[in-house]
Amino acid sequence: MREIKFRAYHKKEKRFYCFDLETCTQTHYVGYYHPITDEKDCELDDPTLYSKKQLYTGLQDKNGKEIYEGDICKHTSGQVEVNSVEYYVGEWHLEPHDLYLSDECGEVEVIGNIYENPELLKEEI
Repeated sequence: MREIKFRAYHKKEKRFYCFDLETCTQTHYVGYYHPITDEKDCELDDPTLYSKKQLYTGLQDKNGKEIYEGDICKHTSGQVEVNSVEYYVGEWHLEPHDLYLSDECGEVEVIGNIYENPELLKEEI
């Protein structure tokens, strides 16, 4: 079973805070400090300051970096493309194409995320 973890982007501080389902042990303001059993149990202290919670995919890129929803990945699957990670119909895939994020999708590398590096989605590789 994969580890269930989340992250949220703090809009003013311009950084991510991470937390998991076992304990919200983040060091600063993300949620309550108690065991939780569901994503809804770990509410943000001020939702207006944060992005929506982004779920960990359970996968790592070619460098061992964890891949989260909202990450921007560069991959080679016939040709080099840059796409964002989204959850759709029960599976993780790379938008805007229907390439499912799995261990078989070629070399995948996290190069940014939709909050800190949105310009990467517009670049031609």
